[in-house]
Formats: sequence, structure tokens, C-alpha cells
Amino acid sequence: MMLSGVLQSDSKGSYSHLSQSLVHSEVDEEMDTAKKATATPIVEVVAPSDLAEGYELQVTVNGAVTKIKVPQGGVVKGQRFSAPLPTAERPILSSPELVPPPSSNSSIPVGHWRDDTFDCFKYGFFHAHLWNAMCCTPILLAQLMTRLQLDVLGRPRDIASTTGTFQKILAVVVVFWTSRILLAWIISATTITVVMQSYDSNNNEFVDNEIGTKGSGDLFRMIRDVSNVTYAICVVLVLMNIRKHVRRKFAIPESSFFPKGLEDILCSLFCMGCTAAQIARHTTEYDEQPAGCCTENGINEKQHMIV
Repeated sequence: MMLSGVLQSDSKGSYSHLSQSLVHSEVDEEMDTAKKATATPIVEVVAPSDLAEGYELQVTVNGAVTKIKVPQGGVVKGQRFSAPLPTAERPILSSPELVPPPSSNSSIPVGHWRDDTFDCFKYGFFHAHLWNAMCCTPILLAQLMTRLQLDVLGRPRDIASTTGTFQKILAVVVVFWTSRILLAWIISATTITVVMQSYDSNNNEFVDNEIGTKGSGDLFRMIRDVSNVTYAICVVLVLMNIRKHVRRKFAIPESSFFPKGLEDILCSLFCMGCTAAQIARHTTEYDEQPAGCCTENGINEKQHMIV
């Protein structure tokens, strides 16, 4: 009986020990499987140019385009570095959803602007980008949107969504200025100025005194004013979106001169022409690529470029 009790005890202990080992074995296998499933893949990249820390570089992996962040300290052109691919919370995107990597991207500065906002005369007084920026800013914006592959609101989109952006903006500009000329003629034709004459005894003559206007011109004047304000707001917002996109794409930090988060809107609102011209100079090298005043991308048509 005693031997039986020992055997029972030993068998229980053996079973207990065996069962615990099985449990631990299953848990370990599950943990190993989970670790393998959640392990972040690493990609090795050769830097195409000097890149600042935190800059998001577009790379192609298994036929899909994704973004990886430049590690701490930044990298120099030709340097090999490793970076983790996006996790499940940030999946790899298919190529149509991102702007393709530019072939001439290495010539565009990263981490800072190419020059200052007020370097408008850098290429001379008669340069095409300067005249477009100062005389018809929306045309320069349309060229920038084509160059950067943005839609009519200044947002990055696939090629199909951004095809014809220049033509669409040009059509809006033509319609706006045509309507302004038409409204000016209508206002002039439908407005009657009320004049009262008074006698000026000092000069011994009658003087016309305008006391108001009559007619339907007030309605068209209101339509003109509303269209002017709407047009201006749209131009400012589009320019803000373009500038924000360029800063994000080329890792350009905000200036400490402006309140945090307000630099893009303030530059677009108060320095519209200079801001558009700065973006144009930053996204191409006019010393190497001749500017085009009326081309879709603002440079020579033979040198098509998407940055």
C-alpha cells in the first residue's frame, strides 16, 4: 500500500510536471510566432542626396512605393543606411497614391529652402517665374501643381487625378477676369449718377455736386465684390496647401519667426507673390532648366519634370 501511495504521488507529480511543461511549451511557441509576425522588416537604402534627420524618403519595395524616415543625425549622399518599413498601422501604399520619386530630386535642397522668400530678383527682373508670381499668381500656382503632381486644391494625388490641372486653373482665371470686365461694363451701363447743381457766388458759376447713384448697378457691384473675395480666398488656400506640401516633402522646418503652425497661411496671405516665387525656385534649378512663362510646369516643355 505504501509503495502504491508513493507511485501515486510520483505519478501525480510526474503528470503535474509534464502538464506544466506542455503549457509552457505551447505559450513559448505562441510567443515566438507572435514575435515573428510582429517583427518589423528592415530595408537598406542608399541615400540619393544629403537628407536631414526625419526626412521621409520614398522607396519601392516589391513593386509598391512607401516612405521611410531618415535616422537620427541625417545621412549624406551615397551613404547606406537601414530603416524599418512601415508597420501594420502604416501599411505600404500602392504607387498611384504617392508622388513618384523624381529623377532630379538630388538637385533640390532638403531640410531648408533654396533661398529666401524675398530673393525674387535672383534671376533678373524679366524672369518668367517673377512676372507670373507678381502679375498672375494663379498661373504660377498651376505650373507648380503640375510640377509637383497636385490637384486643383494643391493636394498630392495620382497622375489620373492631376492630369489637366494647368488647363483647369487657366480656365478659372480666364472666366474670372472675363466676368470682371463684363461686370464692370454692366455696372457702368446700369448706374445713373444723381447730380445737383449749386451756384458758386465766389466764382460766379454753377457747380455740379454728386449726391448719389441710382439703378441696378448695386446688385452687380455686390456680385463683383463677392467673386473677388472668393477668388482671393481660394488662391491663398491653394498656395498654403502647396507650401505645406513642399515643406513636408523636403523636410523644411517652420521658422521660429512665426507662431507655430501659422507660417504657411501667413506667408500665403501677406506675401503671396514672393511665396509662390520661392516655391518655384526651390522645386527646380533655373540655371539648368530654362523657365517657360506659359508652359504647364513653368519650365521648358521639352524638360518635363515631376518632383
